[in-house]
This record gives sequence, C-alpha cells and structure tokens, in this order.
Amino acid sequence: MPFFLIRASIHRFVGDPAGPARTDNRRVTSPFRPTRDYVPPRWLAGPHRQILMTERLNAAYVPTPSEEIELALPSGGTCRLVRRRAVGESRGVVVVVHGLGGDARAGRIAECARVLNAAGLDAVAVGLRGAGGTTPQPRLYHAADLDEIDAAARHPWTAGRPRVMLALSLGANLALRHAAMRGHDVASRFDAAVVVCPAAHLPASARALAGWPCALYNAKFAAALGARVRAVAPASGVRPHDRWRHRTVRRYDADFAAPAAGYASPDAYYEGASAHRVVGDIEIPTLVFGTADDPIVPVDVLREMWRAHPTVDLRISAHGSHLGFVEATPSGLAAGWMPRIVEAIDDLFPRSAPGDSTRGGTR
Repeated sequence: MPFFLIRASIHRFVGDPAGPARTDNRRVTSPFRPTRDYVPPRWLAGPHRQILMTERLNAAYVPTPSEEIELALPSGGTCRLVRRRAVGESRGVVVVVHGLGGDARAGRIAECARVLNAAGLDAVAVGLRGAGGTTPQPRLYHAADLDEIDAAARHPWTAGRPRVMLALSLGANLALRHAAMRGHDVASRFDAAVVVCPAAHLPASARALAGWPCALYNAKFAAALGARVRAVAPASGVRPHDRWRHRTVRRYDADFAAPAAGYASPDAYYEGASAHRVVGDIEIPTLVFGTADDPIVPVDVLREMWRAHPTVDLRISAHGSHLGFVEATPSGLAAGWMPRIVEAIDDLFPRSAPGDSTRGGTR
C-alpha cells in the first residue's frame, strides 16, 4: 500500500492532526505559545473512556530518580517536595501541584516531571499535607490551603530562578487562589501559572461529582481520602472516619475538610474556598487548559470566569475529558496535555541560564 494511503488510514483510526488551539479570551495578550488542538482517537472519543485509559496509563508510568524533603508548615503538619532534575543544564523550574487523591511521587506527576526534565526544566512536585506520606498530620490538605505552595515558592530549590506553577484539577484551585492572593508577595510570586482541568468553581464541580455519571469517580476519590486520613490523621475529623458513612466526597468534606478550613457545612466550604471568588485578582500570566467534555469541571463556568480577564489565556478543547487528552504516539498511547504545556511555556525560560552551574541548584 502506498505510504500516503497508510497515513490516511492511520488518521482515520487515530484522529486527524489538529490545528493550533486559540484562546477563548479575546482580550488577553498572552506570552504563551500557541498549542495544538486535541483530537482523540475515535475509539477513545468518549470522556469516560479517556478517564479510564488515563488511569491505566498513570499506573504504568515509572518514577524517575528524585530528591525529597519534608517541610514544616506554619498552620501545622508538613508537606513534601519532590525534585527531579533537568536533563542537561537547567533552564528553570516548574512547581507541580497534584489533584485530589494524587501525590508527588508517582503516576501522572512522575510523567509530568519526565517530560519537563527532557525539556531542560527542573520539576519540583508539591506533596500536599498528608498526601502519599506516612508522617502523622493534624489534618489532610483542603481546598483553601496556601501554605504548601508558599513553602515550595520560598524553598531554595525554586527561589531566585525562572519558575512557573503547574497545577491539576483540585490542585489548580489552590494554585489559582495562590496566584490571586500572593501576587504581591515577591518571595511567593511565580512568573506564570498553568492549570489543567481546574476545579476552580467548587460548587459547580461538587454538583457534577455528585451526579450519577460521576458516581464511580466520587467513590474512588472518597476512598482515597479516607485511606489517607485513617493512615496519617485519624483524629482530624468531627467524628472518626467510617467507610460507609464517608463513601462520597461530600460526606468526607462535611466531617473533615470543611471543619478544618473553618466552615460549618460542605456548601459553605465549597463557596468560601473556591478560586472563582478571587480569580479577578490574578495578575501573573495564566494559562487555563479546559475541555468541553470534562464530566467533573463544567466548561461553562470556566468561560464565565475568564472570558474577559486581561492576564488569563483560556484554551478550551472540544475533547480531552478530565486530565485525559490521550493520544497515539510512536511509543504507544500517552496523555497529550503535558507536551502541549511544555510547548506553551517554552518562551518563558531562557535557552541558557547564565551562571547556573548547579543543574537545578539552590541559588
């Protein structure tokens, strides 16, 4: 078969190459490079297929060599920083914040680090309070926390260097609040932020997660949070954790997250801790990747929040689901959002970091 017919057959099965993704915000002047739009393989076009395939990929990612440090937090407890160094000379650092149920060591965060390292960037992943660790904690992290990102921003691994914050899902809520509320603090301020599938309007995401299409994800998140609270913070709730009672995220939030954040109910917590209340104060360049078929983050609220924001570049893909973007590569299936992020932020880092002889060092 001629090569061009073989290529056409592959495109019919895998999905045609996509053009550049344009911003949904027409007022923004963006420092981020254009990125390719996402077209899923036809057999993976459904949002739930994307999520299930992504879970399989996350389990298969192999962590790369890393350094770890545990830092005390002013509001109690500790967080973990996991650094993976750039391949060759470091151009800067990306601070990565995981989502609900994630951690800084493995899965998609390890894959994020691998792609960033190959692009000459150090990756410093933030393990939120109680996520993936064994150190006893007064409580687990919640959606209003700022201390963990503060600690990462002030640490020598990231301070004084070109740096961008990258955050996923619920971690994006923390990151956006940090960008809005710490934007005038030189020690904590980042040069730019990138968020992917941001749960930045917590009331809307909570309603979506409570619906029957997301029942499996709801139970999975609740089980992961329950396992962590039993392991490192069993006395942190208003009552002991119970697998049956706390079988949904809302029930977990009612007895653990909301009281820890100072709210009397889950609804008050979702409204008060949500980034949508403060995103108007974001001044640093911010890139938002969303998808129209995300079952957990309703796309309409993203468009409503940022359609006219002067520093937020909002890019909505028709497909991609929640942290999916699975596509075919020469080495097999892979989540395609991370290469797009590296493409987008490339101009924010110098091609050579003069005087940086530490390979991601501590100046």
